[in-house]
Amino acid sequence: MAAPYALTSLFGVERTPASAGYFRQPHPLGEIAWQFLENQRERWGSGFSSRLSGLFGGDGDWAKEELCFGFMVENGYNAVYRLWSRAWLVTK
Repeated sequence: MAAPYALTSLFGVERTPASAGYFRQPHPLGEIAWQFLENQRERWGSGFSSRLSGLFGGDGDWAKEELCFGFMVENGYNAVYRLWSRAWLVTK
């Protein structure tokens, strides 16, 4: 759970009813990350999905688009993390 101080002072999150969920995170990081991965795979497909085909000019043989993920520790002391996905052009 991110410290409220970190969210308000370091990242500019205002305490409003809409942002209340940011200050209360009842799920462990591993569970959140796994759910994010599953949701993105559902949306975009896994491996060399046809839903990503051609997004970056891949030819479908030598160069293909694949769903990739990233994780970054924004602030380890205050437990603020960033997780993202994007299509990436990979080659043979």
